[in-house]
Amino acid sequence: MTFGKIRAAGEPSPELRAFLKAAAEAEGDTYEDEFTFWTVKIDNREGQAEAFPNEFRAYDKDGGEYLFVGTLDLVEVVQDQLPDAPDAKVDSPEWKSYEKLFSKYEAAFDSEQLVANPGAVKEFTVVTGDDLPDEFTRMTIDLGGLVGEAEVIPLEDAQSQGYPLDF
Repeated sequence: MTFGKIRAAGEPSPELRAFLKAAAEAEGDTYEDEFTFWTVKIDNREGQAEAFPNEFRAYDKDGGEYLFVGTLDLVEVVQDQLPDAPDAKVDSPEWKSYEKLFSKYEAAFDSEQLVANPGAVKEFTVVTGDDLPDEFTRMTIDLGGLVGEAEVIPLEDAQSQGYPLDF
């Protein structure tokens, strides 16, 4: 079986943070207040397939849905908004600026390529751009690969049902 823990706080990797900041500056924007990062820790020590936080959904008391995705999805969305390579000489300031931004993109992309292999415990960051309510009534997580979707239960319930919490 594969287990997970979700913490309602998280931080992007240094590479992702640097890329988001550089992309925001290139667009004349800011990212700090646009996204909420949470941490998902996956215990796949007894799992038979790779697992990763594909999607995490939370629901408020009125049935409103809030979607969290893996940070790699955020990298790809931000990358789609970046300017194309300039039609300029390779040694021009425009090209050097683009090249610097693209190298930050590559570093962020590489840093977010994570899976919890069978036998491993791995920590991931998920992200949402949604404005979140103070309280959720239900949560689900899709751990990707062959693991699939599961209902999220409170830590106290997991403990009383004998699920492993030592990760």
